[in-house]
Amino acid sequence: MSQNHRSDRQLAFATIDEIAAGYRTGAYTALETTTYFLERLSARGTELNAIACLLADRATEQARRLDGEASGNADRTTLWGIPYGVKDMFSTAGAATLNGSRIPLPMQFSGDAEIIRQLAGSGAILAAKLALQEFGALHSLDPARASAGATRNPWDPERWSGGSSSGSGAAVAAGLLPFAIGAESGGSIAFPSSYCGLTGLRPTFGRISRAGASIVCWSLDKIGPMAHSAADCRTVLDVLAPDGGQGSRGRKGSSGLGWLRLGWAEYDIEEAAWPDVRPALRDGLRAFRDLGATLVPVELPTDIPYAAAISVIAIAEAAEATGALLRSDDFGSLSLEQQAGMVAGQEVLARDYIAADRVRAVLERAFASTFERVDAIASFVTPWPSPPIYEMFEPVPITSGLTGLIAAGNLAGLPAVFMPCGLTETGLPVGLQIVGRPHGERLLLDVVEAVQATTGWHRLRPPEPAGGMTALATDIPEPITSEALASRIESDRKQFADLAGVVRSWVETVLDEPSMRFQPSLFRQ
Repeated sequence: MSQNHRSDRQLAFATIDEIAAGYRTGAYTALETTTYFLERLSARGTELNAIACLLADRATEQARRLDGEASGNADRTTLWGIPYGVKDMFSTAGAATLNGSRIPLPMQFSGDAEIIRQLAGSGAILAAKLALQEFGALHSLDPARASAGATRNPWDPERWSGGSSSGSGAAVAAGLLPFAIGAESGGSIAFPSSYCGLTGLRPTFGRISRAGASIVCWSLDKIGPMAHSAADCRTVLDVLAPDGGQGSRGRKGSSGLGWLRLGWAEYDIEEAAWPDVRPALRDGLRAFRDLGATLVPVELPTDIPYAAAISVIAIAEAAEATGALLRSDDFGSLSLEQQAGMVAGQEVLARDYIAADRVRAVLERAFASTFERVDAIASFVTPWPSPPIYEMFEPVPITSGLTGLIAAGNLAGLPAVFMPCGLTETGLPVGLQIVGRPHGERLLLDVVEAVQATTGWHRLRPPEPAGGMTALATDIPEPITSEALASRIESDRKQFADLAGVVRSWVETVLDEPSMRFQPSLFRQ
């Protein structure tokens, strides 16, 4: 690999297929490619606060081994020699797993997580563990609540990359890695994909193995890739979930989308979205329509308290996952938000958790009914672009239309592809989410690939770094007084009780008929 090739942006932002093509022609070796990306990670990853742990020795050793074993192109998979990173919640041999905290969760595993073993089997090279908000943004949406500090957005380093898969989004968007693995229970693949101009995949719940992952919300967390294109996400999915699934190829027999019924809500685009993101969202939907898709008006049911239900489930499951920390010597070293949230979360009642799960079953049936009329559902990921890095992240207001699709889709365990659809006037990425039926990942990827074949949004890249970034404060919690902790615990108790009350009241009012007492899950058989 020539020095000029090593220093330009061509390889940095190449897709997986493009790098694989270079291997087939002998343009570079696995070691040369790995060294190139390790240099980029080392030089830029720290600036962006994107790296939890650089795995240079491990990656270099694997690359040398691959080159030594190479016997032609016939036996190489598309991921052969492709460097990648994982969110720092996956067990990795020889490296600590800290989940964005200075204090590890009680659950620790030996060796590599299952997805790391699967990817290694395909020849992919693990180069880094990537930053995330502490415990996956548990009990705090503050971007700075991460051991490395807030992760910067490569499109504007004074803005946030999104979370909680913050480092995964920033590293791929900055051309530090061709793809990365994230995880989502309430938007943690969606937000960084949208804010950083990437294509991300949230598979159906349970589609990809979570063995060896530090899961905080066991019935919500889903594992998926973030990359430069839907084709790249498909390549990774084919390794991590090779057992097929619903798709459109062959069945439809056309490169167009004339068969596609795409649900949408005009309210999302024309009222809920901020004015500076509306043009890109309109262009995104127009691209589907230009390929023949039919846009069908749909809305989420306003009478189902899915937002409160997913909160109750997340709080209760996180309380179980982190409960041992309350009894550890390290508990007092956590931030005020984490200490108070963990204490208050222990008091969520079993009956409220069960009530929230019953809400989930009703929501699944509502989605099943909607998917009788449409093949997929489209909305924005967030109604605004990436926020300034110093601001507290605000949840998306759930009003009418499909504004609650992130929460509802996650609660129901549905797959989604997050795709870029343009930039604001100030040059910040805007993203759409395309949500589908359970196990419909490949159909969604087909749809987004068709759009990306006729548009160039997924090939937009952030500007070259200009330097002069404002220094970020290190996330060292201030001393916590007993009075402040008691006050915050009481506040969290009230908030959690109010959420549980919403869920319990709805269940007692709506599901009081004997036939409604038990609503088994449609999607989790």
